[in-house]
Amino acid sequence: MMMTKQKKAVSCLLCIILLLACLCGAAAAEEENPALDASQGTAVVWKVYAPEWFNTKCLLDSTFDRQTAEQAPEIEEEIRDGNIRFWHLKGKDGLPFCSVGPVYPESAGIQNRFSITRHADEGNERNYWYFMDEDNIIPSKSGYEDLDKAREGWNYALDLMGNWGLIMEDETAEVLSYSTLGRMEGATQCHKVVFGELLAGLPVRWAANALGNGNSSMRPMAEGCYAELVFSDEDGLLYAEASWCAFEPLIWKHAEERLTYQQGFEIFMDAGLMNAAEMESCWFLSMDGDGATATLAWRVGNNYLSAVDGTWLQTEK
Repeated sequence: MMMTKQKKAVSCLLCIILLLACLCGAAAAEEENPALDASQGTAVVWKVYAPEWFNTKCLLDSTFDRQTAEQAPEIEEEIRDGNIRFWHLKGKDGLPFCSVGPVYPESAGIQNRFSITRHADEGNERNYWYFMDEDNIIPSKSGYEDLDKAREGWNYALDLMGNWGLIMEDETAEVLSYSTLGRMEGATQCHKVVFGELLAGLPVRWAANALGNGNSSMRPMAEGCYAELVFSDEDGLLYAEASWCAFEPLIWKHAEERLTYQQGFEIFMDAGLMNAAEMESCWFLSMDGDGATATLAWRVGNNYLSAVDGTWLQTEK
């Protein structure tokens, strides 16, 4: 009973810390970002574009251990279909390798992805099986049960994210999950951290038609804005990938001109969405031809309501 109470206390404390961090981050963004000038109000619609500030040097350092090798390896670059840049060791097939480029042809200029694979999930000196979360996860070492290990993992991943250029003054990320893998027989333990991209302290959510919505007749044009890093105590970084966007403010409004929480709640309730208490403030990302925008919105499930003018942006089918 005592241990249960202690765990609950620790979990509550962690939630409070994370909440305060998010609130402070959003406040700091409003103070430091010139796009959030009090005289203009707050940016409520942003242009979405593909980030070009990925730090290629650091990506290659993380992929090929160039800083620790006795002799810097000779790296060969290729331009592959879809204008994707691909790096590998000259004269060597297979791992390690790195790529940077559009997520899909339709998202060129809107969203970029990079990926690093340093160690296969199996077949090398150690077997990690880092794609098999459901079968391979160690529950007692995942989530926030082991706070010290989780914090150590976040810090390691955050340092890499900063080096690669994913965390900047006006773009931030939040930890969505932390897990330790290695439960299966013959598996070596490794750690996985998943981040979600934030804009002005709020999560970004793509429209269902941009994601394909799980419908085979609709091919995806974008991916959720996230980053996933897998690493181990023995080999360091094993695998990483990220689909990321950048943003430029387009429209500003003052707080009194925007749809309030209460107004949004009432609209959702009138629409028969009885789970309106789960309302989330976020950014609704939608494509229009070759461009995309992020609109401040209220979300309940897969239903999005514009916080700019109160119109429906998407309703759940």
